[in-house]
Amino acid sequence: MTTDLRPVERHLIGTAHELATLMSTEHAQGRLVRWTPPQRLTDDQYAIALTVLEPPPRRVVLRRRLRLAVRVTAVVAALGVLAVVGWGVFLLVQWVMGHLVLIALGAIVALAGAGASVKSEHCPGCGHR
Repeated sequence: MTTDLRPVERHLIGTAHELATLMSTEHAQGRLVRWTPPQRLTDDQYAIALTVLEPPPRRVVLRRRLRLAVRVTAVVAALGVLAVVGWGVFLLVQWVMGHLVLIALGAIVALAGAGASVKSEHCPGCGHR
């Protein structure tokens, strides 16, 4: 897996030999993007600005991985909830299909009882029954 590299500008101070070694190392690794001409500070000290490609800090990578893990966990949890609800609906349909005659008889009895109770309480006090 290759990591995303981003340009970072570094301002360095050192001897000509140290800066040349650093530049040749970065160039050999293919990370040297650009540089400014060295500026003499003292007899043996130079200042230079290098732009090099570097991987992002570890915390950025960890944060990115954490966000991905949270998204994957949320998707798995949602799929689990859908599976449980679907299984519950499947079991309910199977139970209803297995007890259809009892449910029909219970509905007929309930409707008959509701109809009888409505007729018995029709016009209370008027004598109509």
